[in-house]
Amino acid sequence: MVTETPTKTEYCFRPTHDTHITTIDFVNTRDQNYTFDQLFQMNVTAYNIFVWSASIDVAEQYQYYLDQKNQSLQSNELFFNCTSPWFGSRCQYSLETNEFEFPALTTGHTCYILLECDRGGAFLCLDWREICDGRIDCLNNGVDEANCFELEINECKPNEYRCHNGQCISEYYWKNEKFAARCLDQSDFSNQIPCPNQGLILDRFYCEENTCPPGRKKFSCGDGQCVADFDECFNGRHLMLYESLTIQGNLSYHCWIAMVCLTQLIHQINPSFCDEFLQSTHILSSLHACDYFTQFPINPVLLGHIYFLYQPQQILEVNTYSILLPHYVCYDEQLCTYFSPTFRYESHTCRSAYQMGLTSNEGYSTWKEMIDIIKPYFYGCTSRYNDHDYSKHSLLYQCRNTSKYISKHRIADDTIDCYWKDDEEDLKLSCSLHDPRRFTCPNEVRCRSPLLQSSGCPFVENERKSIDKILFNQICDGVIDMLPELINGENHTDESNCEYWPCNNIYTKCDGFWSCRNGEDEENCRPSNCSRHFFECISPYNYTMICLPAAEVRNGIVDCLGGLDELQLCQTANYYSGISYGFRCLYDTQCIEPFIVCDSNGEIFYEEVCKEWSYYNLSDLQNKLCYSGALERVPFTLKTAEIYPFIDNTMANPVVHSTRKLLRIHLPSLQCTRGSLVHLRLGNDNYTSICMCPPNYYGNQCQYQNQRAVLILTFSAINNAHRIYAVFIKLIDDDNNREDIQSYEQIIYVSNIACGQPFERYFLYSTRPKDVSKNYSLHIDIYYKISLEYIASWYFKIRFNFLPVNRLAVVLTLASNQSIRSGFCTLTCEHGICMKYMNEEKFFCHCKRGWTGARCHIPIDCNDCSSDSICADSVYNRSICICPLTKFGNRCLVKHSCPVNYCQNNGLCIVIDEQMTDNSYECLCSEEFQGKQCEHLKARLYIALNDREMSSYLITYIYSFIQSDPPVIDGTVLKKLIKMQSNVTLYSRDPFQVVFIWINTKYFLAVLQHSRVINISTSIDSTRQCPSVNELLNSKQIKLPRIERIKYYHTLCLNRPNLKCFFDESYMCLCTIEHHANCFAFDHERKFQCQENFHCLNDGQCLQDDTKCPVTTVCECIDCFFGDRCQFQAKGIGLTLDDILRYAIRPNIDLKNQSPLIKVGIFVTVLLFVIGLISSALSLLTFRQKDTRTVGCGIYLLTLSIISVLTMTMLLIKFCVLTEGLPRYRRQNFGQYVSQLSLNIIPLGELNLGAQANGNINDFNNYNITGQGDLNVPIYNGGPNNPSVGLGAAAGISFGSYNGQFFGPKPNYDAGLNVHIPFGRR
Repeated sequence: MVTETPTKTEYCFRPTHDTHITTIDFVNTRDQNYTFDQLFQMNVTAYNIFVWSASIDVAEQYQYYLDQKNQSLQSNELFFNCTSPWFGSRCQYSLETNEFEFPALTTGHTCYILLECDRGGAFLCLDWREICDGRIDCLNNGVDEANCFELEINECKPNEYRCHNGQCISEYYWKNEKFAARCLDQSDFSNQIPCPNQGLILDRFYCEENTCPPGRKKFSCGDGQCVADFDECFNGRHLMLYESLTIQGNLSYHCWIAMVCLTQLIHQINPSFCDEFLQSTHILSSLHACDYFTQFPINPVLLGHIYFLYQPQQILEVNTYSILLPHYVCYDEQLCTYFSPTFRYESHTCRSAYQMGLTSNEGYSTWKEMIDIIKPYFYGCTSRYNDHDYSKHSLLYQCRNTSKYISKHRIADDTIDCYWKDDEEDLKLSCSLHDPRRFTCPNEVRCRSPLLQSSGCPFVENERKSIDKILFNQICDGVIDMLPELINGENHTDESNCEYWPCNNIYTKCDGFWSCRNGEDEENCRPSNCSRHFFECISPYNYTMICLPAAEVRNGIVDCLGGLDELQLCQTANYYSGISYGFRCLYDTQCIEPFIVCDSNGEIFYEEVCKEWSYYNLSDLQNKLCYSGALERVPFTLKTAEIYPFIDNTMANPVVHSTRKLLRIHLPSLQCTRGSLVHLRLGNDNYTSICMCPPNYYGNQCQYQNQRAVLILTFSAINNAHRIYAVFIKLIDDDNNREDIQSYEQIIYVSNIACGQPFERYFLYSTRPKDVSKNYSLHIDIYYKISLEYIASWYFKIRFNFLPVNRLAVVLTLASNQSIRSGFCTLTCEHGICMKYMNEEKFFCHCKRGWTGARCHIPIDCNDCSSDSICADSVYNRSICICPLTKFGNRCLVKHSCPVNYCQNNGLCIVIDEQMTDNSYECLCSEEFQGKQCEHLKARLYIALNDREMSSYLITYIYSFIQSDPPVIDGTVLKKLIKMQSNVTLYSRDPFQVVFIWINTKYFLAVLQHSRVINISTSIDSTRQCPSVNELLNSKQIKLPRIERIKYYHTLCLNRPNLKCFFDESYMCLCTIEHHANCFAFDHERKFQCQENFHCLNDGQCLQDDTKCPVTTVCECIDCFFGDRCQFQAKGIGLTLDDILRYAIRPNIDLKNQSPLIKVGIFVTVLLFVIGLISSALSLLTFRQKDTRTVGCGIYLLTLSIISVLTMTMLLIKFCVLTEGLPRYRRQNFGQYVSQLSLNIIPLGELNLGAQANGNINDFNNYNITGQGDLNVPIYNGGPNNPSVGLGAAAGISFGSYNGQFFGPKPNYDAGLNVHIPFGRR
């Protein structure tokens, strides 16, 4: 799926202190109310009052009342039927303002106050993004950078990607995520979303939850926007930075006013503040009021330790039009050890301004311009004092001639971290790290950091191209498009050895360019007054029509107006847009795009075109230049392809382009600093306003930034279509045996709908600020939602507690046969089971209901949870309940259901959240349908497999839209095949235009249409096969280098009229109706192997149609194993029915189309059964007589007859099991079908022989089949009301599937003696 799962955000009243919570106690007389007893008498359900905008708690309270036997306990509880827009237990809240006028709460900037930080005044507060950003922001010993070097030395696991800031995310996101950053510093994503962005529905997460990305834009604006130092923030936070630098401090007023005006710092805040002062004659006198050495600004100007020192008393001439430059730039010597100070004053270590790049004759016009000059000198400074010896740390690099250490991961990342730039210029060092994620660019020997992977390599002029880097139609077109390749002492290009390449083909025909030397590719393309093989054009010298001989075309000399005879001089080639030609000027090398002239409807600007064109008006110029043809060549076309199969237009279902309605998003009001404004009723006529804050903010106006852990969770399923999971996530304190829950979340995950979509959840700490001395972790439990069966657990430790925001981006792989991991365990669980986490070598106790704690030793009250739910844990003395699929609420008491007929076409509707909006329902569609409500048919492709070889699966490559761009595979379908299957039906989300089938290591062209279709039937056989070029070329041609071999491809189609297609290592080629080759790039290395083989047994190869979210999983079994999961083993040589018939049976095929072996087998089996049954019946009739059993031989023959009947019955049952698929039941819709068959085969007197079969089929993954045969033989019968004796025997077999896992067949046998003795009076 490519859609993003919206972030669930809970808005709550989050005051700074609990004492600020407003308690409401008023009697609502405006809205109608009912007692619970009245609602009960009205037959109102809990779901009804929830839909009426009641809270979940009220709905559950009412449901609890209904469930109690003694209903008088809460009969007087009130339910208020609120009038819109009011809601709440007493209708005390409203989100709308159309009824009353409310005072708006002011908006402003947010602050992080959970770390005591001195910013040098009250103007600028700390933003959480400024913690561990590599720059000192807090003047009280740089507490914002304390402990941050732990990030620098952090290393990630092999399956993780290391972000630029040192944190780790799952490698899955770096490889597969294309639309958003998952690293906190966005270093895994190059296309940063511009922030703030009120038009973005997910603005809160993508902007509010990211720090500044690597680079020079390191100043945080507090809302996701990052700018360079002293650049402008949209929200004006940069002005707060300027204000913090204008503090007067201990300066006299006259000195301060002179400095603040001459440095122009105040100009950013108040542009007119200094106008009067600068126009007066008091500037020099004000400067003389300053000390001999004056530090200004009072606060650091950069990086928390850089100051400016002035000598204003020596200034004799002041330029009020430029910035007043400092005399010295001072810094912290311990942080910048590579500098040699030239001046010391009191506690300052300084260097002269000119040594830092500032020259007095430059005349800097802005403060930022001056800062940008000195900033590069401090790249090598550290943000902390070195109190450890890191020289022996193998993962750190020491910058040349400095004491600064950086992680080796920072090398060659396009960000200068060392003063001497050796981290970016040491090429040998960048390739000595042996990092498999690093990459090199053409013409470079530097191994670039993986964080540059998404931005790609820089453009290289005249980059060397190979034959596979140009379009197929650029080969042998008369223009050299690649640099020569030296092969066996000869230079080869795309234009060499072209004697077998037709210059007149579907691409060169009528494109305006003479690809053929005699111009035959442009013949009959436009009217011409010239003879054949002459080129008609306008002379640029006398402006008359001329006929240019073929020898003078493409000779490099312009002879025609616009250079129409030398179009190759102005050719532009692009792999995706094709080839275009421009007009060439006569007296220079300028090229003019054709659209400038040919598409112009008005006047033309002659300075944009050739000088010699100035003699023409626009219409004349268009008549003389724009007649020559298209002047372009498309990258690919199917125009002359032979369609297959041929279909009538009335039979094909064309693709209808539907218009999608865009959802209108109403963003919350911004009257609060962050959050949403809610109106609160204090009484019937008394109102106020409060701010409801999202989890990342708190305070009366949501003005403070909260500490939090952010989880980005993605599920990767393995053959888990149509599975529903309950996911329980809790943030716990790991430092005691209580494992106190800080916060928790629950997620309903539907595998075939939300697979691959990230779930983003916030987790808050129970105290503010959090206890940084403790260890915290996230514990994830997963259950099957329908059965609430526990599956497995995962553990993720929260690292770097000193960070205000911890982000974890993880991926959980759910397998169809995921097993609970226990094994050897070192823990003693008092009321639970010792388990092992799926992702860690760590054990934990999975507690039984009613118990919690690290050892399941703490009792909890689970009476709050309904009996059919799971009591997972307890927090704040309240149970945490995991609800079954049909219930919701904190206590799982309220039942919910989908609207009637919400899912169309027999789709199965499920409820995924309690909001009861349209997004709360999901439909599980059958294979044929798709859409939000299963309202759309999928594209259908029926394929007849004629004379195919045995194979367990096929792969379908679908091209849905081929117009002029190079073909790109739009979808693949992996389909499991049953032995001897002769047809298959495929369904796809995308329509069909070209379809290739891969089966038995062979390609077949199944569909080729000029337009897209959504319902088509086709067949494949040997005539539709696409052979390899190695099968078509002769031995000499095969040995040629590819650049030579490819020139023979047209001959393959020309010499084989029946050839439809072929392929090589890079191309898939179609043969046109002119018998020319039409090739395009084809990825033969597409991976279908499962990332982890949890599914297939006995060394079977696991294949999936999608590596991230597979719908189909197929097992390719090795010899002697078979079954959906290779779970059955076959003997090498055997004479059993299994060995003889296993591979001969064709499921889903009528009996008349089965192989002769099956037909003979059925005939022989039935014949044996009938003959044996008759023989045994006659023997039973004979030897049931007493006189025949007077000797032992009679008893023996009677027993042998019974055994014979049982043997024949078992043979018949065995054969029926093997031929169970003749014809096999095919399910079209969801539902439940039950079939039963009972048959009395033969009643012979008192002899009873019977057979019975029962079946219960829910779907292909869940069914149960049982069969039974029984035989009752009376030995002695005394008549009515007399004792009797009989011999009974029964044989049966059962098999089936549960959740896709096959079980059986399980035979059972039973035999016994039946004795009947009547009691009572006659």
